[in-house]
Amino acid sequence: LSEEVSFVSHIASHSCIFNLKGSCSISHLPGIVARGRASLDAVTFASLFVVTACISFALFVLFCTFSVATVVPFVPPLGSILFVQIVIPIIGLTMSMTDGDSDSMNRVPPKNDESITFAPREGRRIYLCAILRALPVAIAPQLLYLISFGELVLHFEPLLLETECSMPRNQQASENWTAVIRCDALRNYSGDARTSAGSLMLADFALCVIVSSVGFVFKTNPLKSDRPWEQNHAWAWGTIVSIILIPCYLSATLAGGVLSALPWYYYILALLAPLICLAIGELVKQKDLWHENRAVMMRRLQFETRLGMWSPKEN
Repeated sequence: LSEEVSFVSHIASHSCIFNLKGSCSISHLPGIVARGRASLDAVTFASLFVVTACISFALFVLFCTFSVATVVPFVPPLGSILFVQIVIPIIGLTMSMTDGDSDSMNRVPPKNDESITFAPREGRRIYLCAILRALPVAIAPQLLYLISFGELVLHFEPLLLETECSMPRNQQASENWTAVIRCDALRNYSGDARTSAGSLMLADFALCVIVSSVGFVFKTNPLKSDRPWEQNHAWAWGTIVSIILIPCYLSATLAGGVLSALPWYYYILALLAPLICLAIGELVKQKDLWHENRAVMMRRLQFETRLGMWSPKEN
């Protein structure tokens, strides 16, 4: 009771934060509330993207140790620093500038209570959705690495394959990457094929993360209902800049003749992988939509019930 009395005394003794005069000024209150809700939602969604991207990167590095290839994939340290320190902050910061969606004022925001926001069932659902959206982004580059590494070894190391892997040069033209990645002689290999394949793998991973960020601009709204590039121009430009950084990084790290040595289907898979990751993220979002709608309905019911309890009653 003493805390409630103290709270009421503070409200009565301090002036209002909004210095509004006249009925015209009061009309701006809904806009102020809408902007506050939009800012809160944008920061929440941006934080969720940053956490999911970090989980994806951790799984990406972890899966390298379980690669099918005999040689452990090379993760470029410079590229990793650029991804963690530049790409993720650019997209995360610009994503926090998203305008509110059309239905933001019709939703009752959740309480700022950790016991509710991170309740056991609610927290488990948040973690599960983050992992499900992070797994495809971490797995797809590993598959592309197997193709690029095998093809680049065939291109750069024909003598090594002939002497150590029992692949005569006249038969190497008919071999593909599946016969190369399991060669035991490549276990300690650290040539241009390995470093270039690692750079391509990291670039594919960064592209998957950037494209997957489209689904994080709005937590539950599908892309066909709210287009992120129309609601947040800063995020759109940040995404474009991040994508431009990828070829710049590859031009500085790849060895000569790498792109011409890769087969045509590698480029098709490299372009399809981000779209597949985005589609899986949208499916996870749709599965999570039922829980979000149920939580919104419960909060609205509680709000309207308490509003009715404390509203003045007619005699």
